[in-house]
Amino acid sequence: MKNPILVIDANYIGYRALFTTGPLEYKGRPTGVIYGVFSQTFTLLEKFRPSNIVFCWDSRNSLRRKRMPTYKSGRHGKDGPAKELLDAFNQFNLLREEILPRIGIVNNFYADGYEADDIIARIVMDYPENCVICSSDDDLLQLLGFAPIFNLGRKELVTEKEFRKKWGLSPAQWADVKTLAGCSGDSVPGLPGIGEKTAAAFLTGTLKENSKKWQIIKNASEEFLQLNRWLVSLPLPGTPSFSIKPNQFSQFEFERVCKSFGFHKLKGKEEWAMYL
Repeated sequence: MKNPILVIDANYIGYRALFTTGPLEYKGRPTGVIYGVFSQTFTLLEKFRPSNIVFCWDSRNSLRRKRMPTYKSGRHGKDGPAKELLDAFNQFNLLREEILPRIGIVNNFYADGYEADDIIARIVMDYPENCVICSSDDDLLQLLGFAPIFNLGRKELVTEKEFRKKWGLSPAQWADVKTLAGCSGDSVPGLPGIGEKTAAAFLTGTLKENSKKWQIIKNASEEFLQLNRWLVSLPLPGTPSFSIKPNQFSQFEFERVCKSFGFHKLKGKEEWAMYL
């Protein structure tokens, strides 16, 4: 795809940075997440030469958690987030609220109560002609009908055609798979003994009728199915739309930010303006 709009799951690349460059510090303050986000972003710029980039962020205030308090409860210990996670959250906020706006990344989107996934979904539905989603979150597979996904972990582009060949389903049906199988990463419980492959087999009509697993799915309560479908479907109802605007990138401000955080050897530091 030539010069696409990159729609970046900012929290996802932030967490990737936490586990790769997270321990970095400069003059006593944590800087690894910021460094890692910059580094990963440049790799994407270099690969895709995009016409624009969009960063999408999670809200710490979750509408899903209000409806199901155990939502994503498995991501932190019983005593709350560890210090390194709190340091990461602080760097997420700094990137979103100060650093990215300062260097002229104007498409830096957040909505109270909603997740980055919701915002990504709204954007690719509103701008379906030339977007590439950048994430490894498989919840986003349901959006392949609107945009391909560059899997950051495997470093490969996932398309609707490949998805249909693998699963025998339309991308929109991935939400139905998640409704039945749940999502362990988000602490959304699935039906007992029902994984993604079994759920897909049920939806394609290839699961043996009257088998134990078929019966489990057929006997699932409507209340369970409705709650799970609401939790896993994208975007969450009420997700606002966003207007993508041309970047106002400032290489001068970017260099100043890099200097202030000690990023003297950041890959491609002098080349960002080529792409933005």
